[in-house]
Amino acid sequence: MELYAEKERYLELYDFAPVAFLAVSDKGLIIQANLAAATLLGLPRRELVNIPLSSFIDNQYQDSFYHFCIKVFESNKQRTIKLKTLNHNGAQCWVDAQAIAVKDVDCIPILHIALNNIDELIKAETKLLESESRLQEAMNHACIAGWELAKGKDTAVWSNQICKLMGLLEDFQPTPDKPYQLIHADDSRVVTDSLEHSFATGANHQIEYRIQRHDTGEERWIACRGKAILNNQGVPEKLTGFIQDITERKQAELQQRIAATAFEVQEGIIITDADRNILRVNSAFTKITGYTADEVIGKNTRILKSGRHDADFYEAMWNSISTTGAWDGEIWNRRKNGDSYLEHLLISTVKDVNGVITNFVGTLTDITMSSEAADKIKHLAFYDPLTDLANRLLLRDRLMSALASSQRNGQYGALLFIDLDNFKMLNDTLGHDMGDLLLRQLAERLKDCVRDSDTIARFGGDEFVVMLEDLGGSTDEALVQVEVVGNKILTTFRQPYQLAAHNYQSTASLGVTMFKGQEKPIDELLKHADIAMYQAKSAGRNTLCFFDPKMQTRITNRMELERDMKLALAENQFTVHYQPQVQYNQKIIGAEALIRWQHPQRGMISPIEFIPLAEESGMILPIGQWVLETACAQLKNWESNEHTRHLQIAINISARQFHQANFVAQVSHILNRTAINPCNLKLELTESLVLDDIDNTILKMHSLREIGIRFSMDDFGTGYSSLSSLRKLPLYQLKIDQSFVRDITTDPDDAVIVQTIIAMAMSLGMEVIAEGVETEEQRAFLALHGCHAIQGYLFGRPMPLDEFERLLVST
Repeated sequence: MELYAEKERYLELYDFAPVAFLAVSDKGLIIQANLAAATLLGLPRRELVNIPLSSFIDNQYQDSFYHFCIKVFESNKQRTIKLKTLNHNGAQCWVDAQAIAVKDVDCIPILHIALNNIDELIKAETKLLESESRLQEAMNHACIAGWELAKGKDTAVWSNQICKLMGLLEDFQPTPDKPYQLIHADDSRVVTDSLEHSFATGANHQIEYRIQRHDTGEERWIACRGKAILNNQGVPEKLTGFIQDITERKQAELQQRIAATAFEVQEGIIITDADRNILRVNSAFTKITGYTADEVIGKNTRILKSGRHDADFYEAMWNSISTTGAWDGEIWNRRKNGDSYLEHLLISTVKDVNGVITNFVGTLTDITMSSEAADKIKHLAFYDPLTDLANRLLLRDRLMSALASSQRNGQYGALLFIDLDNFKMLNDTLGHDMGDLLLRQLAERLKDCVRDSDTIARFGGDEFVVMLEDLGGSTDEALVQVEVVGNKILTTFRQPYQLAAHNYQSTASLGVTMFKGQEKPIDELLKHADIAMYQAKSAGRNTLCFFDPKMQTRITNRMELERDMKLALAENQFTVHYQPQVQYNQKIIGAEALIRWQHPQRGMISPIEFIPLAEESGMILPIGQWVLETACAQLKNWESNEHTRHLQIAINISARQFHQANFVAQVSHILNRTAINPCNLKLELTESLVLDDIDNTILKMHSLREIGIRFSMDDFGTGYSSLSSLRKLPLYQLKIDQSFVRDITTDPDDAVIVQTIIAMAMSLGMEVIAEGVETEEQRAFLALHGCHAIQGYLFGRPMPLDEFERLLVST
């Protein structure tokens, strides 16, 4: 009885369970179903028996359900699948099907399947996805993208829209640093500071900055908003927020500022309504008429009438405005103080969408000044006041006309860009008044070199531009004419000048670009001529060069390299490599510290490529100081180990770095801060550096020598040092240049030079070291003649610190 009662309770639970239960044969036929299953499938329980369960499955899911059943039978494990069902009446319903294989009383495998109605859940998820899709579409339309950044920038998450904004592929794998690499160099520091502030204080991150798109390099403005997410201790652990492209807004703001600035130009501006009542005036209007804005706004323009014109004049003026929409002419008006004045007036109309006039805009200029003064102003506007040659403005105007003429007649023209060689030295030595006198004489000489129809312009400073026209339709003919004129200019410039009491010699570098028609814009032509001029400078000055497109590519690459170099220090892209310096017994006595640049995109950049650029741009100063600080810090580390405390580090000091007024103070400060033994620091100076302002150099060297620093003269033998100069310098060492070492075993001249340098060093009580030693024969020769300190590939190339320290251990 108890077993029977238990069975009845089980059947009652089975029948009235809220979840649909089914038993299905291995043929897929329904064997048994509870009331919930009958309700779900839309048939009485008895009618469901022997009906294939698949007949209630949506066609789209038939294959999935079939393979699902196979896997359940094969695995004997419970499995789950989401299905769309169709009941007997065709109504659809989403279910979560759970199935397990069991055996009936006859040991035949069957499936027990539970169908849980999840229709409402699926509908809710669908609505949520649709809502999210609409939100994403709206964000995409507004150019808004979400992001998340963990503290320390270890991880970053962003939406696909960020990839679109920044020009990245949508399948790009997010890295924390990638967006920062696209931030404009001038804004990078500000963005980083704002993020760090938000992580430190929990304050909101709100900033606007520029990026350069990864794909096109285009500059775009971004508004970034972020909120700090705090952990359980109330400490910010990540920032989450969005960015939006606001380039159009920024451009609109710029246009507004331009419009506001344009309104406050030198010309007076007056704006009225359709009845000619004054709505707005600018400050130039007040200056011309004497009326302030408060005194005329709301008044009719009749307040300005002088009474010198009759009714016919005004009728003709307003008829012209009505028919053409504008009037341009001269008119007498009256100032606030009653004086009449002549003005040039331009009246324009503003119309609404229906073509009805809503406003008049007048632009007025006081032209009562004398004709002579007007002519003088016109001359000043188009001519250089020092040389009376055409200025940039007039040159551009004539060049535009020349291009149009060349387009019509098919003849060549040319631009010759002229820059004086060493003009700054003249200004610095004889004064700017002598420089101005030279420029005036040059202008007169230039007039004798060209035809009256050609244009000569002073482009600025010591730069002149000559424009030649009508050079013929043949390329060869045109080139010959240009070369003749160019060489005539160079020859004329080389003739002596009498600058007051001074006899002076000058040369020039001349760059040429040709034009025919209007294929190239004015700015591009001027740039090409300028590039060719710099090419002439590089070729040794006092020469003529034609524009070479490859030169433009090199200059562009150079500009990009200079831009990247400014970021390199801040982003720790520079490293120091160490080249061993050894004694004759191959014991390492120190190293030369040599800077290397590991560029994130270009890889390792040779110092030969970036050091000259650093010298020119001034970046050599912070770079040189960084190398000095890095080397001193390394010496301090070595001093803590008895096996390395004897090591010296040699550092190359550039001329620009050494000639800083505070160079001695900089070095002293670094030595005091690092507390190293100054005898282990060796500064390498070139002969040219030492000989340039030798008296000041000697003072600085003695000051540094007094605090223990040693000096080595680098590349010795390549300059013009005299014995008397060497004796004045507190040098510790002479470094034989590798150009002499390379052939000492084969070239008798080099061998004699090296022996002489060694003997000279010994006689002056100096150490001597040779660089560029690559063979055992070179080492043996040097040792035989008394040079026992050596540096070169024979003992090791410049290498990273860890590799150098491993070499120390192995030797």
